[in-house]
Amino acid sequence: MKYVRALVVFKDAFPIDMLRHDGCYPVTEKDSHTIIDSLIPPGGGEVLVEKRVESKQSREKAFFTKERWESFGATLEVLGYY
Repeated sequence: MKYVRALVVFKDAFPIDMLRHDGCYPVTEKDSHTIIDSLIPPGGGEVLVEKRVESKQSREKAFFTKERWESFGATLEVLGYY
């Protein structure tokens, strides 16, 4: 199994449905708390997310749907593939 990790920066509430859409999850307990805390205005924050991918899966398919994250007002930066 391989992993792809990304940093999500958001201004309002974290777009929770994106976890399901991209098949990813918060990396740490702190990231989970940041997501929950963002649901109470004013929101905003930074969260590390990660997803598992098949080792044979191409890197293009392994990455996140960056444009969809942006449609929710969040920016996503892929940090690494390991």
